[in-house]
Amino acid sequence: MNINFRKNKFKLFLPIIVGIVLGSFLFVGAALSLDTGLQFGAATGLGTQDLRATIMNIIRYALGFLGVIAIGFILYGGFVWMTAGGNAEKIEQAKKILINATIGLAIILSAFMIVSFIINQLLIATGAGEPGESCTDENAGDVRGCYVCTPPNWVWDPTLPGCEEPPGVCQVVGITPRGEDQPMNSVVRVRFNYINPTNINDIVITGPGGAVAGTRTVSGSLVEFVPDANCPAPWADRKCFSPNTTYQVEVKTGAIACGGADLTCGGLGGNNCLASFTTGDFVDSQAPTVVLIGTQMCRDTRNELKALVNDDYGISYVNFTDPIELNANDNYISVPPEEMASVIWDTTFAEYSGIASTLVTAAAIDYDSNQTNDSETFNLSEAHCCNAVQDSDETGIDCGGASCEPCVPVIEWISPNDGAVGSIITIAGRRLGATLGTVTFLGNPGDDSDDKIGLNPSAVNNACVNYWTDKEIIIVVPAGAVDG
Repeated sequence: MNINFRKNKFKLFLPIIVGIVLGSFLFVGAALSLDTGLQFGAATGLGTQDLRATIMNIIRYALGFLGVIAIGFILYGGFVWMTAGGNAEKIEQAKKILINATIGLAIILSAFMIVSFIINQLLIATGAGEPGESCTDENAGDVRGCYVCTPPNWVWDPTLPGCEEPPGVCQVVGITPRGEDQPMNSVVRVRFNYINPTNINDIVITGPGGAVAGTRTVSGSLVEFVPDANCPAPWADRKCFSPNTTYQVEVKTGAIACGGADLTCGGLGGNNCLASFTTGDFVDSQAPTVVLIGTQMCRDTRNELKALVNDDYGISYVNFTDPIELNANDNYISVPPEEMASVIWDTTFAEYSGIASTLVTAAAIDYDSNQTNDSETFNLSEAHCCNAVQDSDETGIDCGGASCEPCVPVIEWISPNDGAVGSIITIAGRRLGATLGTVTFLGNPGDDSDDKIGLNPSAVNNACVNYWTDKEIIIVVPAGAVDG
């Protein structure tokens, strides 16, 4: 019975190894898709190494542990053989142990090399492990993924495990427009992962009649292509593609370079240097909408800056700027319907020291040349007012005291801004209260007779149960509510 049990163990050994190895490949892809939120780890006192890099290190350690087990089985097989005492059955058992363990070790070593190669390439392609905090004298020598803090910069360290190659790869990170029924006056925009790409004439837009003539311009990491042909009347002052036509966008390799490296296309996610779009028979003359979300911002902090945006056909990107250091884009907006654009506003730069407030502008640029700006002055509180902890002289979490905003309810945004009776409205903010309250639609603020209490959303949708939280309220416009 004991011998049969050992045989069954070894029969199970290889499937277990293969299962773990195959699972590790799937886990790498899942790890790289994570929104890591490093700023929240820092705020709560947790580690700030990129979670993707941590998960991939766990995979390496797991494979290393399996290798140790395989070597243990090899040693055990040798022990069984040495103590067999000429017993043919034990010698045969020892041979099987050695053969299975050797095959398992070979699989583990091969998997380790393959996984390490994939991880290295994905680290390079995605920037996993790149730190999300400033490098100062206070954290000099700290390691974040493949980077070591050498003030004032984070420096790629090839001696760290899995960090043999620096992330010097020139890539296309976005092409717009895409899809069907796009405006004839669309502007083709290609964004790279480094600024000032070279040889941009190798960005080619092709239609049924061949390459489209147009003008290419570079602004930072963005290349824009505008066709030479004028739009039909009454929009002859604009530039247009032909109506109801499919166009191919190709960013050619061979000459284009950025960040000191030649352009690289393709990879696990497909060819990111190719895109296509089809025009409709219309010209888009309506500008997008953009509303900055007013919230508490702090110095010496990485703040999330948000704006509610929308457009009738699509937004290419939203650019956030201030007169000091801020210049960041959200390039991944999918509208309509309206969506929240966001960037990280890093106020740890020395230029923000002592600054009480600054003007921030959000510019939404749609698929053609229409642009809308919204500006707001943000007061900059002390860093402890944005760490999600009640500390210093605060009377609540991140509120009260001499430095932070008052501990009162604040509405940040409402969506949609208008709606008929029975429409579901979302109200977002902070300190709205965790206990159920009421929302009153005032109408004319000077006339109490037209005030109406909002309805529980479960009245129109049974799935709306937890509709009131400290940060969000979902409510239904009641009958009799009037504009106000």
